[in-house]
Amino acid sequence: MASELTIAELAIANAEKIAMLETSLDAGWTILAGVLVFFMQAGFTLLEAGNVRTKNTVNILMKNIIDTSVGAIGWFLIGYGLAFGKTQDGYLGTDSFFMMHDDLKTKEDGSFLYAFWFFQFTFCATAATIVSGALAERCRLEGYCIFSLLMSVFIYPIVVHWTWGGGWLSEEGYTDFAGSGVVHMTGGIAALVGAFVLQPRIDRFNPEVIAKAEFRPTSVLNVCFGTFILWFGWYGFNAGSTTALSGSNAEVAGHCAVTTTLSAACGGIISFALFSLKAKKFDVAAFANGILGGLVGITAGCNNVDTWAACAIGVISGLILFATVLFLDWISMKGYPLFAGLKLQFDDPLSAFAVHGACGMWGVLAVGFFDMDKGLFYDGKFEDIMLPNILGIVAITMWVVVTTAPLFAVLRALKIFRVSEELEEAGLDSECVPKSGATTPIATVVKRELSEKEVIEKLDGEPIASRTVSTKSEGADAGPPQMTSEAV
Repeated sequence: MASELTIAELAIANAEKIAMLETSLDAGWTILAGVLVFFMQAGFTLLEAGNVRTKNTVNILMKNIIDTSVGAIGWFLIGYGLAFGKTQDGYLGTDSFFMMHDDLKTKEDGSFLYAFWFFQFTFCATAATIVSGALAERCRLEGYCIFSLLMSVFIYPIVVHWTWGGGWLSEEGYTDFAGSGVVHMTGGIAALVGAFVLQPRIDRFNPEVIAKAEFRPTSVLNVCFGTFILWFGWYGFNAGSTTALSGSNAEVAGHCAVTTTLSAACGGIISFALFSLKAKKFDVAAFANGILGGLVGITAGCNNVDTWAACAIGVISGLILFATVLFLDWISMKGYPLFAGLKLQFDDPLSAFAVHGACGMWGVLAVGFFDMDKGLFYDGKFEDIMLPNILGIVAITMWVVVTTAPLFAVLRALKIFRVSEELEEAGLDSECVPKSGATTPIATVVKRELSEKEVIEKLDGEPIASRTVSTKSEGADAGPPQMTSEAV
């Protein structure tokens, strides 16, 4: 009898150890995935810095650092509670604000709120960062900080509660595994509204200035490197949304990784081909944007679509990106006058709406077509996924518009949303320390007629990392100018 009790006790002890091991594995996986998503902030920063003019580089760096920090505080104080607290009629959470250790420590049921809180915070920070790129080069830091705080404590958390927090959209059957709609569409629509209220950069739609490629990316290296970081981090975004590896979740995570890869690749190739054909030159920046569009498109259904469907989602994401960019540029070039001095123009330096908004909408719809359990291509019914997801697109769009439009309008009226024309012309880095010229090497072509002293004066007395000296040809038989680099 004693031996039987001992065996039973050992069985219970082993079961407890296995449960603890599973909890540790799941928590560790979730933290790792959150770290990957957090590292996407570096990717967004490089991507944005590569797309703006060098005179605004430090401002971009500052905005991304600030919105991550502000987002963390906002998510801690209010955001998490509104998103995942006990529901109030399915519309908002009513507890879990300002959570302390006793609220976040591992529970008896094996839940691990510390890891989950961190993982969900990284998603919140991503939604706010998406908007930063659309407002680049003319948005005041004060106004952007106010928006970023409200995005983190109110606008985004309400969307999360409706969908992932057990709210009314989830009750309707809305399906969005990793956030094509919840995260990316929310950020993309806010970016579109903000770009409209902020209005374009000076001469952004002036045909003569456009012809000089004034607004083309200034560092394709940063654009591509930032894109690779985002792609890398996206595996945490999609595969990490299992928030577990125990049980069958390991297979689901692997499934997400494969579909994410295929969609990104197909989106990039299609976008690269279309934009390159239009420009009659290879457009590497368009390849990068197409990759991001494919990543956004697959995010909602990455866990339950076939590999061929992932390719199709990526291809269509590339097409949607191309069509959206061309349509917004066409409308903006027309510049139809509206009200309060505003024109129907959308100056979006990073195509944030096309990548995150339009492709995010497509990603939500794609689940309704390609989901292997309830999608229309698998004999599913329209009301199973497609109808709830269409309802979700409409509801999220309306919520973001009705909350961000008045906010941006008030910031504009208070004159804390857009910088002065003088500051915009000089560059937003002129109000930052250090200036962008002190943080990046300066390659200067020095004409023979200019002395070194004159060149230094033209650079406002800042040190020159290197200079390239062009020698003039001497006589008719002289060869082409020779370029040499000398250290100063």
